[in-house]
Amino acid sequence: MNQSIFSILSTYKPTEDINPEENYSTELLVYLLNNSLERESPLFSNFMERFTNKNINVESYPQFNITTQRLFYTSRNEKAFPDITIESDEHYYFIEVKVESGINYYQVVNSDESITMINQIQKYQDIGINPDKSKSLFLLTKYAHEMSFETCPDFKSHLRWSEVYKLIESYKGIDDIESYLISEMKKYMEDKGMTIPKVSYELVKGMEALNNLFSQLDIILEGIPNAKSFGAEWLGYYIVMNGKKPGWVGTYYEGNRLVFEHHDEKVVNYLKNNPNQFKGEFKKKDLYITYFDFEENHYFCLNAESQLDTLKKWINDNYNLIKEMF
Repeated sequence: MNQSIFSILSTYKPTEDINPEENYSTELLVYLLNNSLERESPLFSNFMERFTNKNINVESYPQFNITTQRLFYTSRNEKAFPDITIESDEHYYFIEVKVESGINYYQVVNSDESITMINQIQKYQDIGINPDKSKSLFLLTKYAHEMSFETCPDFKSHLRWSEVYKLIESYKGIDDIESYLISEMKKYMEDKGMTIPKVSYELVKGMEALNNLFSQLDIILEGIPNAKSFGAEWLGYYIVMNGKKPGWVGTYYEGNRLVFEHHDEKVVNYLKNNPNQFKGEFKKKDLYITYFDFEENHYFCLNAESQLDTLKKWINDNYNLIKEMF
């Protein structure tokens, strides 16, 4: 571990479209673990026991190698770069890391030239490795998720950054150097909201505001066939037409915007080719998401009637596009 952590982090340059904080978090965690391997401290062993259920002795540390963004190839000869690769003499541990972003999706061309959408975990499942070794897949995120990886037999578990925080918070460094690194990592995670979140007094006003928002949505959707939809990560309404659900409007509990999901193939293809019609993005083959940004629309500065009118126009514009093409 000869390279300075500052040199490592400086390779990630922020751009208009890319926030490197996810890379920073990954590199900081790996730096801690590599430091533990080098100095033969219990931290790496504690990490492996907590997150992979493997009891690693300090004597076996020399066989482990931890890297980020290491290049592998899938059975289709496509490149794959797991965020963290922990390699031992007998095993690969691939960890996909997320902080604010969601799982990425890729188009895969099948032998019959049809296209299938796969996520990152499914792509790592397809990584070809030395037959003398086995592999395990993990997902490390800041937020909860409800994705299923049943098609990935090597997927073991979903980890949370708050669990990493809990691990290092209870860990006592073997000397001043490791204690300092642990302390700085804890402060970083606290600053980035990667600990167990605390519920504050704003909850009361927040719940009142959320109820008011959905009261407006109820009024707007009175003339539109809909069905309520809610889960741990979302709250909203499906747009129902001819027994199908070509759209969904609601919130992912982000706080700064609403989303309108388009699921109809014709609408998705149209918006993919006309991205300037709405602020949004093409997520995968059958999903295009448009956004209503509260700040950009000065929503909170408006009175209740104007808020309703502004929100209604955005929803109706999306709904009318569905009616036009459905």
